Amino acid sequence: MLNKKIKTLLALVIGAAFVLSALLTYDYYQYNLQREADSVELGQHAGRKVAAQLDTLLVGLAADAQSYAQSLVGVTESEELLASIRQESERHALVLGVTVAFEPGMFEGKSRFSPFYNKHQGKFQFVESAYDYTDASLETAQWYTRVVASGKSHWSDPYYARAADAMVVDYGVPLLNKTGELIGMVDYTITLQDFALIVDELSVGEAGYGFIFDQSGAILSHPNPEFLMDNVFRLRDGKDDSILAKLRDQSEGVVAYNSTYTYKYSWFFFRELKSTGWKSVLVFAE
Repeated sequence: MLNKKIKTLLALVIGAAFVLSALLTYDYYQYNLQREADSVELGQHAGRKVAAQLDTLLVGLAADAQSYAQSLVGVTESEELLASIRQESERHALVLGVTVAFEPGMFEGKSRFSPFYNKHQGKFQFVESAYDYTDASLETAQWYTRVVASGKSHWSDPYYARAADAMVVDYGVPLLNKTGELIGMVDYTITLQDFALIVDELSVGEAGYGFIFDQSGAILSHPNPEFLMDNVFRLRDGKDDSILAKLRDQSEGVVAYNSTYTYKYSWFFFRELKSTGWKSVLVFAE
């Protein structure tokens, strides 16, 4: 009789322990789900904040370039032009320098004239002495030829700039004379390394790291310079076709895979920049 009662009691204890274990497991599972949901929400908020700050910076730079191009209307002498270019270059912390490039014969009768002030070197460089920037067949001349051909302002694809001796992106603006005739363009040059420093400064405050990639997947900024110009649209680091599709096609989202920078499984919060069409990514290790 006693043995039967002991067996019954043990069965009740075991049953209670099983139920308690199941409840604790369920609570732990729910806790992890909620923690993950909270982390994703915080990450999305931080990613949007960084993207908004970058958009503000790039939109402001584009607006300044437009205003500067308008201010050059009526400038006809080299001395005044060079002083203006230098002053405008030094006014912007983000840019390596400003170029004002003219169509053949459109400034002081010169066949070509394209002064670029290089802040890193503290001197002017004249692009026409390095290559024919009006030659549309040259890839390195597309910063100029695309703007002149379209008559519209736009951001360039990343490329190696001979005069700057660096990988850069440019924002180009058509330059018009008093009658509205296109006579050249104004170009603001940003090195990828300098751009990476700005992105890093904005991202560090969010306890993660950030990078930027363009529409082709080329990385324009990264805290490790060795990653610049790598392509994010590659099947590696645990990325599959669905992850690549999200990064390529969605304007905003979150994916997770192994970071080749931190060597940890990480969350990648991305958002398209309205100013350029590039995508800003904020990364948090799990």
